[in-house]
Amino acid sequence: MTIPRVMMIAPDPGDGTSHYRAMGPFVQLHKQRKIHLENMRTVDYHTIRMFDVVVLQRPCDSTHLAMAKMVKDWGIPLIIDFDDLVDQVPTTNPTHFKYLKWRDYSTASLKLADKIMVSTQMIADEWEKKYAWSRGKFVVIPNALDDVFLRENWMPKFLRKRRDTVTWRGSATHEMDLLMESHRLHKIFNENPGTEFMFIGGASPIIASFELKNITFADFMDIGSYMIHINQCAPKAHIVPLMRNNFNLAKSNIAWIEATWAGARVLVSEDFPEFSKPGMGTLANFESG
Repeated sequence: MTIPRVMMIAPDPGDGTSHYRAMGPFVQLHKQRKIHLENMRTVDYHTIRMFDVVVLQRPCDSTHLAMAKMVKDWGIPLIIDFDDLVDQVPTTNPTHFKYLKWRDYSTASLKLADKIMVSTQMIADEWEKKYAWSRGKFVVIPNALDDVFLRENWMPKFLRKRRDTVTWRGSATHEMDLLMESHRLHKIFNENPGTEFMFIGGASPIIASFELKNITFADFMDIGSYMIHINQCAPKAHIVPLMRNNFNLAKSNIAWIEATWAGARVLVSEDFPEFSKPGMGTLANFESG
């Protein structure tokens, strides 16, 4: 049987979304000899002809669009993957204008795709309503635990004694989410002085302004380092404060996957569709003990 040659174009192969949707699963398929995979940053007409299918993750600029056009010029199947509702990024999100600038390139690339993989049904539904040409192209592939990673890197997390620690992971893109929940969060932190609240991904100005001794910060980590770190932290809970808007409602459940792997209960602001999973709760559960 001929093994298909797959070209992967992942802008940031080491980030979390690539781990779940691009390099992560495709590397495992490569290791199992189901495909032959090569990750490319730049391509040309002759290189493209070596491959049977091209997978392009999160196309967002003129270079990605040019690559997509080259792929289609040779009649090679093109699969594009998106994991966020990138055309509905709120103005309160610091990446809003970046994605606004990239929107035309992303849309033009999507038009060329034979199939579009997305992480949630809401992304497919919203884009099918907006772009008639996209109907029939979508394949919803939810994020899932990397069972091979678990087998190769298993640690007895559920036997580990839970620490009185609560974790959060994010970046500046979630600052408004934290602001909208700041009153509730401040109350929780104040009422639980013996609990360490660890914010992973940098020092949030809003959270830092609380000036509470039980708040700690950890710098940004790549996905492998983070998975090991959160497991070793053995947190009792992981919080996911989110504003209610279409961008957040369409978010995938990566936070739930990662925290559950570490044995923590996940608490969100309210009942978000993608977070309706076993063991999930809301911040109200924390407030009520």
